[in-house]
Amino acid sequence: MRTVETISKTMLSIVTVLVSLNATALIGFAQDLMQDSFVDGDIGIASDGLYIQKCQGTGSQELVSGDLILESNDGWSMWCVYRYNGERITPGSEWSFRADMTFESGFLAVGKQSYHHAGLHADRLRAGINQDNVAVDLPYDVQGERVIIQVDVLDNTIDGYLWRDGDPESLVNVFFDRAYPVVEFPSFGVSDGSSTIHEMWISTTPISRISGDFNSDGSVDEQDVDQLTQATRIESDDSRFDLKRDQTLDFADRGILVRETMNTYFGDANLDDEFNSGDFVQVFQIGKYETGQEAGWGEGDWDGDAVFSSGDFVAAFQDGGYERGPRGAEAAVVPEPCSAQILITAVIYGTLVWRRKERQPV
Repeated sequence: MRTVETISKTMLSIVTVLVSLNATALIGFAQDLMQDSFVDGDIGIASDGLYIQKCQGTGSQELVSGDLILESNDGWSMWCVYRYNGERITPGSEWSFRADMTFESGFLAVGKQSYHHAGLHADRLRAGINQDNVAVDLPYDVQGERVIIQVDVLDNTIDGYLWRDGDPESLVNVFFDRAYPVVEFPSFGVSDGSSTIHEMWISTTPISRISGDFNSDGSVDEQDVDQLTQATRIESDDSRFDLKRDQTLDFADRGILVRETMNTYFGDANLDDEFNSGDFVQVFQIGKYETGQEAGWGEGDWDGDAVFSSGDFVAAFQDGGYERGPRGAEAAVVPEPCSAQILITAVIYGTLVWRRKERQPV
């Protein structure tokens, strides 16, 4: 049982941490998505990133400063993706393939070996199988522009998407419903021109186009916050996590996700759009405070060090949302207690929860 001396030491450590904001960096992050930004080595090195091999045509590829430059001036050339980080990719009938690219000329496509694809011309986006396809005209010029193209090949359908990063109004979609489920490797290629691929992502499930939905489950929630904080700790080079677009990952990216994308406050553990006593109830009932056990957002890890400790209260109260209601809403004017008082109250509440659990018969 925790003694009065232990409780006093805990409260003292919280007040102390208000002055010295220390955080513990942890590692241990595994992505479910296959991703490569072509910054290390050659595309033929199977032990690092995507192992890419030309499987059709006479086109050329070159790596320059982290960019994969493709060129084919004599018809169609295709490159197949066979391995990821040294592991052989299992061929499948369903693939989601996204490429951050600059379109130069000719035609570029992403999809499967049997020509199930989404393809980009200078003036239109198409989806289909080889010459059997559906196309839509583009509302803007892509020649020499950096855009993102994605194909989702699912069952008997092919969805093609094109958009400018950070510009949701630029999204263009084309749909094709005469595909057939053939088991193959993912592939991409160019014809009668050239394009540059800056980064690519491949998955067996649709890659979400919702900003911040890193696990592609259709919503932005605590799992996405945890995935971003883990990516930050290992300094991932996956640009999906770089929300502020400065080629670095840090606490500011978490701030954009929490404050702007999710429109809430640090400390909102239950994600009801408010930071209040209900969040204390949740995290203390889970019981990971100062245990050293790994914790996520919903378990009290608000400062991103993977544990629930006094530093998380600092991060939460510095954000200024406690008992202010939803972010952006007009809050009632009430006297505000100082941060130290709130922190001590939180610890006392947590201690009561601990003592209640310890008194319960086994």
